[in-house]
Amino acid sequence: MHARSLFLVLFLAAAGLPLQGLAADTMAAVNFQKILREAPQAKASQELLDREFAPLQKLLKQQQGNVQTLHEKHLGLGPGTNPLKRASVEEQYKKAQEKLAETTRQYQTRLKLRMTQLRANFKRLLGKEIGLYARQHGITVVVNDGVAYAKSSLNITDEILALLKEDYRQAKAASAGKAQP
Repeated sequence: MHARSLFLVLFLAAAGLPLQGLAADTMAAVNFQKILREAPQAKASQELLDREFAPLQKLLKQQQGNVQTLHEKHLGLGPGTNPLKRASVEEQYKKAQEKLAETTRQYQTRLKLRMTQLRANFKRLLGKEIGLYARQHGITVVVNDGVAYAKSSLNITDEILALLKEDYRQAKAASAGKAQP
């Protein structure tokens, strides 16, 4: 959509002028949250994240268990415990906590970066599908989040979801065809 067209629509609306012939049938709305919940590409991205980060999650659980074990060992030291043994357990506990904190930071940083990459890829795909649908149906403006109300005939979320599902089905079929000798 051209910036001039959007400016004209916003200007006329702000001026209180009627928009009837201008945008009545050329506007549509998309529920982005519904698409994120239901699009197979979004679900596949989540599954990919789960697989990619499973080893790091396993490591985090192991380190958490180690910290818990050392904490319990530290709490179990009685007043008559050898000071060298107490210092050794405290040092092990401190190092385990630091290691866990560092692994947690790495996990969060990597996860955030990967989620950003996957979300950007999905938004590009979604933008392509919305643009294609809009051009095919003579839609000038498509809005998503921030819409307080749109009559149901303007909501094209289900149509966009259908396109995404079909693209996903075709990509999976093509991928399966390539994998077979």
